[in-house]
Amino acid sequence: MRIALVRIKGLNGDLSLEMKPFNTDTLNLKKGDMVLVFDRKGLELGVFEEYADKPLATTGFVTDKVSGERIERRLKEQRDMLKLS
Repeated sequence: MRIALVRIKGLNGDLSLEMKPFNTDTLNLKKGDMVLVFDRKGLELGVFEEYADKPLATTGFVTDKVSGERIERRLKEQRDMLKLS
């Protein structure tokens, strides 16, 4: 089990400033991958940033990587927005 650092997508589409640690058994995540996470708030969408290089207290777990043409298009829009800021 590894620890994934994820930025959560808010209701307005903005990403959280802080990266939250989640347990994951998905070993092939790449920076920018859209993931579905489960934490105390329930299921949320997030963007994978990196794997932690040291043990951290986690807030939940990554349930799966989200894929699909529509999601990929929205993810590209989000990436482009991040480049502008």
